[in-house]
Amino acid sequence: MLSVIIPAYNAADSIISTIDSSARTLEADNIDYELIIVDDGSTDGTYELVLDQNGNFPQVRCVHYDQNKGKGYALSYGFQFSSGDMVMFLDADSDLPPQQIPRLLNRLIETGADGIIGSKSHPEAESYGYPATRKFLSKGYNLLVRALFNMSFTNTQTGLKVFRREVLSKIIPKIMVTGFAFDLEVLVRALGSGYRIMETPVTMTYLSESRVNPKVIWNLFCETMQIFWRCRLKTLITRNSSQP
Repeated sequence: MLSVIIPAYNAADSIISTIDSSARTLEADNIDYELIIVDDGSTDGTYELVLDQNGNFPQVRCVHYDQNKGKGYALSYGFQFSSGDMVMFLDADSDLPPQQIPRLLNRLIETGADGIIGSKSHPEAESYGYPATRKFLSKGYNLLVRALFNMSFTNTQTGLKVFRREVLSKIIPKIMVTGFAFDLEVLVRALGSGYRIMETPVTMTYLSESRVNPKVIWNLFCETMQIFWRCRLKTLITRNSSQP
């Protein structure tokens, strides 16, 4: 079974469309699934809206908490309610059409990989309405990630990823960041544990207003450096200090 975890913060304008498109796509492909909506302390009635639609979507479960805690926290929280042997992360804003879900799932199965991550920066990716500022910031962050972690991925932050359950079961308890750098820490720890993660192009259409602002950028940078310290520098220092 496939568990699709959708973190939602003030997503009342898009969440029902995302749920409906996801459910229709999965049912059309005869995929056994569950959708887990994690309301990350929304103040716009997202949680109540999803609850009102429960009768229309029997495979949907909505969980929530009162205070906004970040995308990473929401995904970790949602994982404990999932039961699928494959687990997918999907953004709530409909910018990444759910019609792509079967393609990522099939690639995971066909390649035997431990995880497949979508990339909006892949040479074969299709992006529409991509703001120039976002493109610049994304490229800059990708360069930082490559320099710090020696990763070959063209993008770590695209909100469409699928993993085998055993990967996340091992990794999520170790993850400490709660914001957007959660995506990066998942990949750093997965690769560090010897798992094989592959990248695939996705189609992305910017329909929602960007929530990227100086505070978000600064928090992402700080979390990234925390991951670098924990997963790279600290390990290197410990290894060197233990040598005679």
